[in-house]
Formats: sequence, C-alpha cells, structure tokens
Amino acid sequence: MNLRMIRKISLCMVITSVILLKYSFSQNLAQNGGFETATVGLPNGTSFPAFPQTLDFWSAVNTDGEFLYDASLPHDGTGFMSVLQNAGANPATDWLGAPSDFSGYDRTIQLISVSGNATYTLRFWVRSGEGLRYDTYGAGTFFAQVEQYLPVPAPIDTIQGNTTADWEFHSLTFTTDASCTQIAILFSGFGADNNDVWIDDVEILEGKATGTNEFISSAGFSVYPNPSTGNFFIDLKNFSSSHVEINVFNELGQQVYEQDENGKAGNLTEEIQLDAPPGIYFLQLKTPTVTQLRTITLQ
Repeated sequence: MNLRMIRKISLCMVITSVILLKYSFSQNLAQNGGFETATVGLPNGTSFPAFPQTLDFWSAVNTDGEFLYDASLPHDGTGFMSVLQNAGANPATDWLGAPSDFSGYDRTIQLISVSGNATYTLRFWVRSGEGLRYDTYGAGTFFAQVEQYLPVPAPIDTIQGNTTADWEFHSLTFTTDASCTQIAILFSGFGADNNDVWIDDVEILEGKATGTNEFISSAGFSVYPNPSTGNFFIDLKNFSSSHVEINVFNELGQQVYEQDENGKAGNLTEEIQLDAPPGIYFLQLKTPTVTQLRTITLQ
C-alpha cells in the first residue's frame, strides 16, 4: 500500500469519525430539526406562526422566520430555517415567556420536554444567507438561546458566533435545574447590518461528549478568511489541552501542512500559509482527546 493510499484512508477515518459523532448520543429530542417539511423555495419560504401556535413543531416569538426548501442549499436534506434581522433591531436579550413581539427581527422557538438536573447538548449547523434571499441581507451573528420554560421561565445558556457562506457546526452543553421539566430553544440573528442566518440539523441530545468524541466548542474555533488565497488564521479560545496538532489535507488525502503547538492551553492564534494549488482542503485540529475537521477553500 503506498503512502498516498495510507493518507487517504487516514483522512477518510477522520471524516468518518466526525460523521459518526452526530450519532454518538441518545435520541434527538428536537422535532423536525432538519426542517424537512419545507415546501416553498427562496425567497418567500413558509412563515412560522406566532407562539404558542406551531407549524411542524416550530413557532416564532419575534416576527416569524421561515422554512426554506431547496435541493442544494441546506446542510443536509432539502429544508432549512432562515431568520432575518433588520439592522440593529435584535437586542439579543432573554425571552423568558414574553408575548410575541413584531419588532424588526425573527426569533424562532421550539419547546422540548426534559428531566431535571440533567445534562444536554444543543447541536446545529449555521451559515449566512449571503443575500441569496434578499440582496441587502448578508452575514451577521447567530444567537442561540436555551431557556427553562417550565415550571417558570429562566435563562440557562446561550451561544453566538459570526456566520460565513459555509455551513459550520456549533454546540452548547448545558445542565437543567432540578425542577425543570421543559426548555425552550430559540434562534435569531443580530448585528449592525441587515442579516440572514440559516439554521439546519438542530439536535437536543442527552449527555455531553467525552474522550475522543468530544468536540472543541465551535464558538471558540474559527478559521478566517475562508476562502483565502493562501493565508489562513486559526483562532482557538478556552481550550484545555497543552498540545495541539494542526494538519491540512488535500482532496486526495495528501498532507500539505503540519504544525505542532505545545504549552499553549487557553487561547491560540496561528497563521497558516499554504503554498498549494486552488481547491478544497481539510483542516484538522487535533489534541490528545479531541479531533475536529473543517473545510477550507484556497482560491
């Protein structure tokens, strides 16, 4: 077996481990998290009804949000969710059971029954609409919230991050209060400009990833600019390992870049300079217990 084949198999094993991670927890508690009931294409979509009414398990507490149907744009399947924001309209505050408010931005919601004093993980994929729905609505910041709904509304945790033209994975692990029986998950976008945030493949899974299945929080791992002409920057925040391997593979599984970093637990910013032909590459970030893979594009 030649070196190219070994590397290609190695890369396939990494990709497979990332795919299998999606199924390494218990049953998904979120309903219709892939938005596969979408039937209307861009730009209109099908609007979410005002809470507490639901459409295919989803509602809206601010304006609406839409189910969008498309054969090529979703992260997976044929449907995804879009939430729009007029410039600066979203204050990014807790909802806490407030009445529906039509104030210039979309915020969608699903209620999920849970157990008290239990650990869960919210996982989803997100990208920017990049003006594909409306040309003045581009990239911004996504805002995902987890709140206790019953017995009384209370904040639990949030996650936010910048959106790009590529689908990116994000996760948030949280623990419910001892008395909690139902949570709300909410999605919106915010920022100084008009923005369109797309969400797909939402999961609420009982438990927290550990060992080799544990992901570095995507909120703390970013690669930019992407696409690039050859220079990329990696920002890694709040990680616990003192040893990090950075590897880049091409589509044939050939390693085109490698770098080891030691003694830098906490925050890390590294520049990667790729002297390689234009194309799709795979950036692997690896610690003794964690492996994460990102797709990068060299122009």
